[in-house]
Amino acid sequence: MKRETSATVVAWVLAAVTAMGCGSAGEQQQAPRPWYHQDPSQGAPRVEAPVSVDPAIETAQDPIWRELWVPIDNPERERSGSVQLVQQLVDARPGMVIADVGAGGGFFTFQWARTVGATGFIHSIDIDRRMTRKLSYESAARGVTNMDATQVPIGTLGLAPRSVDLVTFLDTGAFMTCEPARNEGYFRQAAEALRPGGRLLILNNVDVAGEQGDSPCEVPSAEEMIEMASPRFTTVSRHTLHEGGWSAWLLVFERRS
Repeated sequence: MKRETSATVVAWVLAAVTAMGCGSAGEQQQAPRPWYHQDPSQGAPRVEAPVSVDPAIETAQDPIWRELWVPIDNPERERSGSVQLVQQLVDARPGMVIADVGAGGGFFTFQWARTVGATGFIHSIDIDRRMTRKLSYESAARGVTNMDATQVPIGTLGLAPRSVDLVTFLDTGAFMTCEPARNEGYFRQAAEALRPGGRLLILNNVDVAGEQGDSPCEVPSAEEMIEMASPRFTTVSRHTLHEGGWSAWLLVFERRS
């Protein structure tokens, strides 16, 4: 879960706007940042190739590497109540296949990879190529072979039908009130990717917000998310989190038969 306000946390919301340019009509459009798919209609999911040099060393000047959610080994974060609740609800077990959407630095990815073992698999998915390159490097450096790292366009999961047992969106800012079609697309793709009885776990920081044109862009309420999910999912449980000045809701859904 990425609580800090950073480009990666809100990138699911802002990257498409950045690609179109946010200035006035008289301003020159900025060159696109190379780590994003700028055109979701043209981009395609891409499994990251092996990376031999740690991106955090290769681009040490990038402030992203100093974000608190990037480190994989983070004992303080592991002790937080929100992380412990997520782990309890995920209930990772040997043989499970999990899609970690918005995987970031891989804090959950690598823990789950250990738990699911050689008979399971973790698909770590992110729109930010800095993150997928970092994940690819770390998996090789740590000898973790039961995972992959895939960069996707905004609005795309890139998962095969009925291929996973669990899909997670943990504080990614992926679902926003100004993007109803994208929200519906995420629910549809998650339902298609899940095996019968598969689960979807979504945690959203209620303070993430942005703008698209003149429209406010906010995290949907838990009630709105439950309504959006209802055609394809039943609601298993609902949780409210308050920790260190940070508030969020967490929903667990099960795919309808």
